Amino acid sequence: MKNQSVSTQKGQFNKSLGTGVKSLFSAKGRRYYILEHRTATASHRAGEVQEIIVDYIELGRDRKCQVHFDESQATVSRRHAAISAENSKWVIKNLSQSNPTLVNNRPVSNHWYLQHGDEIQLSVEGPKIGFIVPQNNTVKSIGLSRRFSLFRKQALRPYKRAIAYMGLFFLALVSALAVYLYQTREELYSYKVQLADFKEISAEQADSLTEQLSQSKKHNAVLQESFNSLQKTVKKIQQTQVSQSQSNTHPDFHFNELINGVCLVSVDKITVTYEGEMQSVENCALGTGFFLNDGRFITSRHVAEPWLYPDKGEDFLLQINLLATAGAEVVSYITAISPDGSSISFTNKEIVSDDSQLFREAATSPDGESVIIRRGMYGSTDWVSVKRSHSLALAFDNDLSQNLKATTKLDVLGYPMGMTASRGDSFSPIYGSCVVGADGLGAAGNILISQRNFEKGNSGGPVFVKNDSGKFVVVGLVEAGIGEGIGIVIPISATR
Repeated sequence: MKNQSVSTQKGQFNKSLGTGVKSLFSAKGRRYYILEHRTATASHRAGEVQEIIVDYIELGRDRKCQVHFDESQATVSRRHAAISAENSKWVIKNLSQSNPTLVNNRPVSNHWYLQHGDEIQLSVEGPKIGFIVPQNNTVKSIGLSRRFSLFRKQALRPYKRAIAYMGLFFLALVSALAVYLYQTREELYSYKVQLADFKEISAEQADSLTEQLSQSKKHNAVLQESFNSLQKTVKKIQQTQVSQSQSNTHPDFHFNELINGVCLVSVDKITVTYEGEMQSVENCALGTGFFLNDGRFITSRHVAEPWLYPDKGEDFLLQINLLATAGAEVVSYITAISPDGSSISFTNKEIVSDDSQLFREAATSPDGESVIIRRGMYGSTDWVSVKRSHSLALAFDNDLSQNLKATTKLDVLGYPMGMTASRGDSFSPIYGSCVVGADGLGAAGNILISQRNFEKGNSGGPVFVKNDSGKFVVVGLVEAGIGEGIGIVIPISATR
């Protein structure tokens, strides 16, 4: 295996204990990686993960090693290998003179740059470890209590004896300082006399400071008057913007022409089959979907496959995600009901989706263990489609969806929180609106919006704009709200 060159390594003490302190108290800008044990040993179970927050660790049977293996691992040397930070990358070094270190089944003779997904093996028959770099691998994303635990295991463990000696040294130093202070009591009396003289001088300075304070108050009054004037100007600008927004409304927006193409979507059931056993969860999610005139039905992926987007407090979705990551078969049963009374049914096994932004991420299971899950990213890939048609399907415009101008008025139909508007014996979607916040598409390929007045549950619903011909066409689907009044719309051109 040809080794890539690296620069001379810094001292181990600075790279483990020193960087551990930085990760604990000033984690900004620091990164971490994960070691996933893929071989069950007496020290580590298969699937166990270790988040590494220091710049230098050692792997081996020596008890000072941060990644320690028991004596039954005879082919693992006392100090077998080391992983250290090299600028923005991590480097593995073989320390053993008798047993090899392998990366992706190839021996490392000296150093090697590690990449996300590499597999490390300590000797030919030794334990295997996966090297994982999470997408959000800032040390700051790890809670302080968890960082303290990692600091204790990774930074303090190799230097317990040295720290004890340092403690004795500091104790002796404090004792010597106490003796010194005792011997200089007469000097302290002299300092008190000097302090009394200083107080007399300070009285004169206080009069000067009082005069400066009076001048400062006058300046503050002028600044406050300027600030009040600025507030009035801002208020006028805001009133003008509201007036312009109201003038851009569409009084001729006809619900009856569009509503039957907009459906209430429900995930009626999710089944999980793992090692021959099947379990199911019912009434899992609500959202919105719509028919397009090219024979497709569209909705959000986080509605159709909610376990890929587990939020805090949704432990059952996290459990389903863990099983899916472990190889379980997960099936969601989805129903979409139109206001005209018709409905369609399908499962996630029939959908078309975009997996390009699915990623592996470290998470904490409901019982507090560190685990790896496979998560979907909110953004331009948060959609699914299935082949279905409807008599009142909606027209759409791919090109227009990519070239909308800021302040363009957008109209939304959907079912926020599963709510519907009454139409006698039937129901219809609820109207909402927003405004394009910036020209074209954002860096992530989305339409940025402001003045959002729709809520959760509109996810997957159609977003309309009036084209040059005076017709309403779909230019996107509702993706998410961010904060108060702003949000993201996926351009219809992103679906396929």
